[in-house]
Amino acid sequence: KKGLVKADWNTRLPDNAVPYTSNVVFLVRKGNLKHIQDWGDLAKDGVQIVLANPKTTGNGRYAFLGAYGYGLKVNNGDEGKTKDFVAALLKNTPVFENGGRAATTTFSQRHIG
Repeated sequence: KKGLVKADWNTRLPDNAVPYTSNVVFLVRKGNLKHIQDWGDLAKDGVQIVLANPKTTGNGRYAFLGAYGYGLKVNNGDEGKTKDFVAALLKNTPVFENGGRAATTTFSQRHIG
């Protein structure tokens, strides 16, 4: 009402999307022996990751959406290949934690991932 936000702000993007950005950080073991550089590396055989649960946490949801977006990009929008990629990534996830802090603790103190 005070003019700070346009009245039609929610129609600016397709599907009434809300603009939002978030960063996902890959925490790796000292020396990065598995050579983790991007999302694709997290789906490789022999890699284990710890992820905040995307069904119950915002951190997990944003991480999952980041992985899914990466899959769509590298697979030229092919949803079938993207689903296969995400399935491989989730298969490498022995622990789904209840938040980002718990995921960090599991990685650093329990030495999982």
